[in-house]
Amino acid sequence: MSVSQSVWCHHNKRHVPTRQLRPLLCVDSITPIHSASALNNAHNKTDIICLTETWQKKQDFFALNEATPPGYVYLQKPHSERGGGGLAVIHRANIPIKEVTVPATTTFEGVIFNLAGSSQLQCVLVYRPPKAPAAFLSELCELLTPVCATSPSTLLLGDFNIHVDTSSCKFASEFLSLLDCFNSVQHVQGPTHSRGHTLDLVCSTGFPLTNLQCLDLAVSDHRAIIFNVPASLPRQRPRWTIMFRNIKTVSIQAFSSLIANYWTTDSSISTPDDMVVSYNTALSLSLDSLAPLKIRTVSFTRPAPWFTTELHYMKATGRRLERLYKRTALTVPQLAFKEHVTSYKKVLSQARTRYYSTLIESQQNHPRALFSTINRLLSHRTAPHPSAGSDLCSKFHDFFQAEVDCIHQQLLVPPSTPLGSLPQDVASPATCPSFSSFTPVDATQITELVTKAKASSCSLDPMPTALVKACLRSVCPRIVNIVNASVPSSHQP
Repeated sequence: MSVSQSVWCHHNKRHVPTRQLRPLLCVDSITPIHSASALNNAHNKTDIICLTETWQKKQDFFALNEATPPGYVYLQKPHSERGGGGLAVIHRANIPIKEVTVPATTTFEGVIFNLAGSSQLQCVLVYRPPKAPAAFLSELCELLTPVCATSPSTLLLGDFNIHVDTSSCKFASEFLSLLDCFNSVQHVQGPTHSRGHTLDLVCSTGFPLTNLQCLDLAVSDHRAIIFNVPASLPRQRPRWTIMFRNIKTVSIQAFSSLIANYWTTDSSISTPDDMVVSYNTALSLSLDSLAPLKIRTVSFTRPAPWFTTELHYMKATGRRLERLYKRTALTVPQLAFKEHVTSYKKVLSQARTRYYSTLIESQQNHPRALFSTINRLLSHRTAPHPSAGSDLCSKFHDFFQAEVDCIHQQLLVPPSTPLGSLPQDVASPATCPSFSSFTPVDATQITELVTKAKASSCSLDPMPTALVKACLRSVCPRIVNIVNASVPSSHQP
């Protein structure tokens, strides 16, 4: 499939290579308000977003997580110890991107990643801090040499902090000469900073760029640069195979009757193991008969749950103001657009804060859900990895089996302390009470326990717990018989 990619350049910017991409904003520092508002304005039509000067610290992923829309993941490189810097590449989870190891550099920060396709495209994202040493050119040359040699198509972009628009600048002339050596064409014309000068660059080798634009998104002192790149990317919506049962349509009366019919033929079963097998078989067959297992292949997206109707309206209003500003190029529409973006960012941040505050508060008594929410906010968001399959399950099983065997062996070892040396108040084995008789449980006790239990289920259950509770009057006698047969024999099936 033929794809076009777009990129925006900004000081501390996000560059975007994507298929039919719209420009995406680049911010001076990736604060949650700037990032989230910008991404939600453009992410529906953007595949890849490149950011420079994120100011991200090591093991601190909160701002990037907040800036990453649903259905996206990211690569990231924290800023160096000297302050400033930091790089990130946010992309759709279904676009195959592979990060390439970057040699150590002292004059700039860089991230290299490949976009797989019929012809591989290598992208180099660079941030060069102001007043970097002159060794920048030699280090950049060493970086680009293997990249251009291994790929027919190369995209070099980032915040270079070089005044390439100044013909009298000797360093800029040497930089452009270096690009010529790699047959790389610099496409950005005109100032990309609010105070002038072209600092943010997009250079390509082996392919053309189209529809390049520099836009002021009112979120940074640098402009965003958008452009399209022809690329073959296997972009497909992610699809999942799901299995489900339509248990809502099951008649409880019919289900109870069907279970009773299965149990009329095995009244002679008395051992706990056989009783459990009969119980599971009756429930499974009845469930398969009335609610057969269905398999579907689905594709869906997960919208941001905190994106309210008010935000949708403000987003549309911002689009209208942006189009008016681009069409007229007048100062009044530009100021109106910037004021609206500021208000939109504020409301967006408030909506997100309210959503997560309410969510965390409601999960105070549910640690598993609470930890999942916190992990989603603070942990590095990466592309999903394939399941480890049965091998990992076997390793878990072997590990826990070894632990249980070890405990059993320790219990079998005779105590090192002689029995006579034990304190007088410690009872000897001969005087320990024995449990030789048990009071059978009845239907009332089982009903009370099952009713209080959570309705959680797993794939190993013969029937969902919710249906067991609904049919409890029919299955309760069987559960009572299993419990009463298991306790006297000291055997749990």
